[in-house]
Amino acid sequence: MQELLRHPVDIHVEPHGADAQHTEQVINPNVEERAAPGQETVIPELAETSRQPRLRQVIGRIALRWRPGRTSRTEATTASEIYDSGVDEFGLPTHLTDTTTMHDGAEYWSGSLSERKGESVKDAPRFLEMVDDITRTNPIEYVAKSAIAVGTQTQGRETAVASEHDTLVAIRDFLNRAANYTNTQGEHSLAPLAASMTENLTFVGEREYNEAVAGIAERLRQRLQSAEAKQICISTTIAEADDSVVKSSDYLLDNIIKHFSDEELAAWKDRLVSDPAELTADPKDVSIILLDDWTISGAQLKHSAQNLIDKYPDYRNKIEVQLVAASGDRIRDGLRLDDEYSSVGPIPVNAYYAAHAADKDMASHSGAHITGAHCAVDYDFNDQMSSMAITMGEFLPPGTNIVRPYRKPNYRLTQLQRLHSQHELVEM
Repeated sequence: MQELLRHPVDIHVEPHGADAQHTEQVINPNVEERAAPGQETVIPELAETSRQPRLRQVIGRIALRWRPGRTSRTEATTASEIYDSGVDEFGLPTHLTDTTTMHDGAEYWSGSLSERKGESVKDAPRFLEMVDDITRTNPIEYVAKSAIAVGTQTQGRETAVASEHDTLVAIRDFLNRAANYTNTQGEHSLAPLAASMTENLTFVGEREYNEAVAGIAERLRQRLQSAEAKQICISTTIAEADDSVVKSSDYLLDNIIKHFSDEELAAWKDRLVSDPAELTADPKDVSIILLDDWTISGAQLKHSAQNLIDKYPDYRNKIEVQLVAASGDRIRDGLRLDDEYSSVGPIPVNAYYAAHAADKDMASHSGAHITGAHCAVDYDFNDQMSSMAITMGEFLPPGTNIVRPYRKPNYRLTQLQRLHSQHELVEM
């Protein structure tokens, strides 16, 4: 066990109090890199410590704060030095305490480091390979005869329906025309963007979405079956969103709950909740999962996390994000919060699919072109498709301006009602 823990860790150094102008350094003797106060040094994190994927323990980001009177060099380099003394039944380190004094008096605040780095299950399939799959017959409704990206404002507009296969073919053909479009100066001005989308588009079709839902549900089941957390809260609250409108996060959770039997929901009625106000366990035994399909700019989820921290500060280091698809950068770097929340550090982001990376010049918001059969993403996809359509004088193809199934008048969150009915029985 001791050998497993002797790995360098990722260290973030911040000036603190009277030592804000201090020029001392934190040094990891295992690498030729140093971090002055206020700077970061990226050091290899703890690798896999178990052959069981769900037991992978990854060292995350640790905030070291200088204290007056310390020596000129602080060494905090191995996991064995920063974990508390406990190990769980698998022989793996247990959670950290909120604030611990290291051998030289430097302090860190981090919570459970095993949750500080995000993961993905698999790479998303390639768009051009999906185009050839004629078995994708599920219908997709979209706004017809429009070149303007309308986002969620699809009601009252003329719509049409195409199969997923025909939708993928139409997107490919549209991008091919854009790549060959010549402007008045004789330039192929749309070619770079069209090529980027053709090569790197991450399209979450019905099949991929259902697989991700099942995978996320199974991971949740494993966590409930283990002692990983006494209570898990799956929050679908999105900052700055109208609570009276069904959101993509509600739709996702509704589909996840579909994978749980009535017996399972009854057995875990005290442990699986959808509102942080229902949490009763000690903060160290709680996990709060912010759920959504994807995040592009990250702004809404960031604000949601910050709102949670403001309202429930005891859970500030127990928040994570679970997405269907995310860029590799987002999974690696997590969700960064505003400066006043710097003590929390980045929120870990997990995704079922790792999206294909695109050049930032082509996908400036997220570094990826992501969209799906149930929901067309505005930034880095729908808006860019609209810009190309307007330039070429064409209508947008199927797969853009999608009529989202959860925004249709007769849609009901029937599975969430099952979950909430169990909680109502507890209250009675």
